[in-house]
Amino acid sequence: MNNLLQIISGLSKKISDHTRLSKKATLIFLLLATIIAISTLISELRIQKDNSQPYTISPTPSPTQSKDSYPTPFTNSTVIASDNLTNKYTNSLLGFSFEFPKDVALITEDGIGRPSTFSIFVKVDDLTDPDTSNIKALLQDQEMLSRGDFGIEEDSFYLKSTIKKGSTNVKIFAQLKDEACGSAVLERVAQFYRFDRRITLTLKGPKSALINEHPNFFTKGEGQCEGETLWTEVGIQSFLSSLKAETIAKYVIKWDKTFAQIISTLEITSPTDPDLFKADLKAYRQGENMVIAPIASSKLGEVVEMKLWYGNSEEGSWEPIKTFVTVPTKERVNIRYKDKYGNVSKIYSVTPEIMW
Repeated sequence: MNNLLQIISGLSKKISDHTRLSKKATLIFLLLATIIAISTLISELRIQKDNSQPYTISPTPSPTQSKDSYPTPFTNSTVIASDNLTNKYTNSLLGFSFEFPKDVALITEDGIGRPSTFSIFVKVDDLTDPDTSNIKALLQDQEMLSRGDFGIEEDSFYLKSTIKKGSTNVKIFAQLKDEACGSAVLERVAQFYRFDRRITLTLKGPKSALINEHPNFFTKGEGQCEGETLWTEVGIQSFLSSLKAETIAKYVIKWDKTFAQIISTLEITSPTDPDLFKADLKAYRQGENMVIAPIASSKLGEVVEMKLWYGNSEEGSWEPIKTFVTVPTKERVNIRYKDKYGNVSKIYSVTPEIMW
């Protein structure tokens, strides 16, 4: 509704600046402004409705399913069989993918999947959502990692390092304690940021088997942590030394090497989601002038720029997006949109409608 009022007000001002217009021309221009405003409002409501629909994700198959039993592609994520030994996960919206062995279960960002002995979990934290926990710490971590630093550290992080995938820094670590009681966990983790989202890939290993086979590494919790199994400091150091020397149980070595294999296939690219932008373009001509109404939204963030041109070859420069633009009449209008993260839309073209 605000856009409707802005368009009518804007065109009314333009009319008042042209004192030579007849009363009939003035009424025609006001009618044109009203038509454009209503059309723009309808388009915006349609885009808002489209963007309000939940993006569903199909169930992830268990590792025992055959290649032919994989579901149809997810809205933003797909899992396909790369070959007889590996599957490939791709997130087209956030622009990353990785391969993982078929005996590793995948648990998607929506919690879809069935855990197995080895399970890779995908988690996405949205830093633009005010309901996300610890946003201040996440923003600080994002800024530190963007500089090449490891970022915020926890006492439970071991085997820490950073690697670069394309232009994105990725922090790597092993997490051996949970955040509550410091209970024993067996997790290899990779974290990176894309478009104000933190992506976490976690490979969980057979913790119970490790506890049963190496009880000397652990102790029992007390008080509020009664019933929990905790690492001893000597146990952690013995575990890390045995892992480095590969003298520990084969399944633990497999857990570590499988994680390294997965991260070696991690690719971070531009988004490939064909529905990243929901956009429309309206243009109406009346005599020597036409009014253009750009309308666009992005799944990732605010659309902030547009590029207009009128010929067959793309030209022109980026400028802040406007509610409407008045220019001399052209035969055709072309536009691209850009969101706040620099993602660029496809070309939208329209032939201006002749109002009368």
